[in-house]
Amino acid sequence: MTKKQPIPLYRYFPLQFANGNVVKRFAKPCLKCGEWVELPHMYGVVKQQAERAFLSANAECPKCAHKFAVDCMITSEKLVVKMHLPHAFMLWYLLRTTPTPPAISAASQQAVAQASLKPVAMSEVELAVDQLGQYQGKPIPAAVSYKGEWYDFERVAMKQERALAKEELWLDAGLIFKKRG
Repeated sequence: MTKKQPIPLYRYFPLQFANGNVVKRFAKPCLKCGEWVELPHMYGVVKQQAERAFLSANAECPKCAHKFAVDCMITSEKLVVKMHLPHAFMLWYLLRTTPTPPAISAASQQAVAQASLKPVAMSEVELAVDQLGQYQGKPIPAAVSYKGEWYDFERVAMKQERALAKEELWLDAGLIFKKRG
């Protein structure tokens, strides 16, 4: 029997759940320099079930070349939970119990490689007058306009994990907005 090798994680994305939610992007901060490491720099496996997806990968920071393990579960509500299992065991188990994902087209591969989870600077958006409250001492606008599209406040971004839908906008202030419509 041939040994299955970890493959680029972008081949498993987007993840579509039974409730209709879709996770198109995923990233983790580098443990050494803090730069966001995105799907094209992660190799491993994703096993998807109806309400959750288990992910185990080896990531390499494109900025400082630091290598680190990523082991988590993504729920159908886009909550990312760190798995507290030995990395080697989780990767081994998922590689042996998960079918190989289908090959993707060159156009899809290029689109995934270009997808970025870098936050948009607050200076690049137009803020609505209405405020919902404060986060880290700064006002939370009810909505923002970016490149001619309006986005409504959705939630505060979690520092340890990122899994955003295509219609979501992440601002450098740590806020996530969802496109109207």
